[in-house]
Amino acid sequence: YLQYQQELTVAGAPLRASVGLRYFNTSLSSTVPSQGGADTLAAGVGRRYDGYLPALDLSYDVADDLLWRLGMSKNITRPSLSDLALFTNVTQTSLGESDIGQINTGNPQLKPLSANNLDTALEWYFADGGVFSTALFYKDINHFIATTTRPVVFSELGLPAALLPEGKTVDDVFNLSSPQNGGPSSIKGIELALQRKLDFLPAPFNQFGINANYTWADGKTLYHNVQNSGENQVKAFTGLSRHSYNLALYYDTPRWGARLSTAYRSRYISAVESGSIDDDERGYHGSTNIDFSAFYRINDYIKLNIEALNLTNLREELYSDSSDRAYNSTYSGRTYILGFTAEF
Repeated sequence: YLQYQQELTVAGAPLRASVGLRYFNTSLSSTVPSQGGADTLAAGVGRRYDGYLPALDLSYDVADDLLWRLGMSKNITRPSLSDLALFTNVTQTSLGESDIGQINTGNPQLKPLSANNLDTALEWYFADGGVFSTALFYKDINHFIATTTRPVVFSELGLPAALLPEGKTVDDVFNLSSPQNGGPSSIKGIELALQRKLDFLPAPFNQFGINANYTWADGKTLYHNVQNSGENQVKAFTGLSRHSYNLALYYDTPRWGARLSTAYRSRYISAVESGSIDDDERGYHGSTNIDFSAFYRINDYIKLNIEALNLTNLREELYSDSSDRAYNSTYSGRTYILGFTAEF
């Protein structure tokens, strides 16, 4: 990679700039063992791809306590090894009154997910240790990866008949599921953050402080053959909550300190069912997690640490279908940790 940095003066204030260019070259091979179990390889796929990733970062001092930032970049995320693996798994699942075969495969020909990113932010440093920032972001995404399912006749796949489940023939129709690259999509949003020591309060409350942030994000992509209907639908990205926030209240002294924090995220999709006739999507309801941590410095070298995670024993609620059918509830329990830190 190449990177160049320069500090300029614009309208009497410093402007810091950084521009860079990264080149990447990826070599990929995926192989599958022979059906006979020998050490030789029955099949293999190899491919290469490369490209350039530019980046530009600007930082300008609008005032002594106000900073403006701008970032533009391109990056990639390579597919997971499980999606790239060259494998075939043939099963038979029961769907209502009929049984239909299911075939799952990897896809070594997947392209990496790429994104063109734009971020801009204003940061106001209004007090000693205090900052309030607001940021806007936009991501133009290509080759988003999602699992698609389509009906195929077994004989069209070139697979050996030995893989057929009991009672099935090469003329039967199976649901073939594999990860595929999708079309262009985008994510946009806003972030707010506040950090403040409450040192303006009378003692001993002046040792309190707060950290808070909030994110609103909106991102959609096209899913194919949703609910095995043959129709394509635009839905939210899997794993993306529209609203999320973190809030922490802490008390900090040189000898001891404590922190109570909460994290919230609204409902989100975990999977879009392209081959299932039972539901079009699955996901989780919104959740709020609460944690506690504290430390006590025994001396200059040894510190006692205490953590209590998931204080409310949060219940994770999994729903099925966009009609919001209750599907599963999971309790992970509370976790308590006691530890020591030694500094030499």
